[in-house]
Amino acid sequence: MLFGWGANSHGQLGLGHKSEQENRPKHVNCSTVLCQVSGGGGHTLAVDKDGTLFVCGWNRFGQLGLGHTEDVTVFTCTGVRGVKAAVGGWDFSIVLLEDGRVLSAGANKYLQLGVKDKSDKVGGACDVLTEVEGLRDIVEVAAGLRHAAAVDKDGRLFTWGLGSKGQLGRHTRGDVDLPGPVEGLQNIVSVSCGQYFTLVITREGNLFGFGQNKFCQISKSCEKSIFLPRQLAISGVASVSCGWTHVSTLSSSLDHIPGGISSGGTSTTDSGDDQTTGGRSIGGLYHAWGRNNYHQCAQAGKETIVALDQQKGSLLADQLVRKVLSGSEHCLCLDVEGKVFAWGWNEHGNCGTGTTEDIPEPTQIEFPSSHYICDIFVGSAHCFAMSD
Repeated sequence: MLFGWGANSHGQLGLGHKSEQENRPKHVNCSTVLCQVSGGGGHTLAVDKDGTLFVCGWNRFGQLGLGHTEDVTVFTCTGVRGVKAAVGGWDFSIVLLEDGRVLSAGANKYLQLGVKDKSDKVGGACDVLTEVEGLRDIVEVAAGLRHAAAVDKDGRLFTWGLGSKGQLGRHTRGDVDLPGPVEGLQNIVSVSCGQYFTLVITREGNLFGFGQNKFCQISKSCEKSIFLPRQLAISGVASVSCGWTHVSTLSSSLDHIPGGISSGGTSTTDSGDDQTTGGRSIGGLYHAWGRNNYHQCAQAGKETIVALDQQKGSLLADQLVRKVLSGSEHCLCLDVEGKVFAWGWNEHGNCGTGTTEDIPEPTQIEFPSSHYICDIFVGSAHCFAMSD
């Protein structure tokens, strides 16, 4: 069973109607069993148990890949099959196929589709899913506000799209239309894109980043942008999730947290497998840094910026977390007991607590049934949870 809440102004919750906000979880009816969900700026992509892609929500630039630009308020089959994963940027979509190819659709003003501009639409927008050029054997994809990244089976990272703040990790400071490799990185196992920055995890559990650094997303240095990959002072990282300007991670041991910062959680991929050991994850450590103006870093205190090595206890210190995800400026986490907590920006009810007031600390979300929640998913300001 799927539940959705938060912003629904374009029908991105798949509830069959549009609304400014849905501040408590509601059951989402769908004609198939969805296994994974990803939200963009105002649209949603989902993959069912058979690997078929379903979509709903904002579609002004054709980001749903349906061949038109009308919004859709219920999950609708695209006809694209053999899908391994799908992710949403602000106004575009990236789809990973099981055979390692990548498709894209939507806005292309900043070259975020990864294709030569062959569209006759304004800004090169494309309303059908088209293969991204030059990518093969891809195993993971990610999308930021207007840039994208992909990791191949050999652990190489490729980026494209908007590059003005260094978010592509390449020597060029301009936008890039076709995917190209990021030099100086190897053994990459995971990637996450923020608004204007990118973070990757290596096979060894090290974290590297590049792009905007205005809120210390990558370094405490005074550099506003970091254009080439730089290692962050944290290791043992099992998962990373970037918001617009903050970062949430799960690590495997307290010893890996700079300064021994106390935080609690477990480390899982979307399927529940530990990325560093290949085994089933049962425990780990939550840590967050970056912009904290809405308390999206779950930090006690009023700091608007939280540095990676800041000596401050997390408000999740006593929680055992299976998964933590960053929305644009809020966070969602799932603990080992199947409870879901949210905190941060809540203007559209995206924290699911019944109000639209910002949530200063992790607060449990109540669901309309007693089902055990087994997975969570986020978009910019909308969220989903799946029960068993």
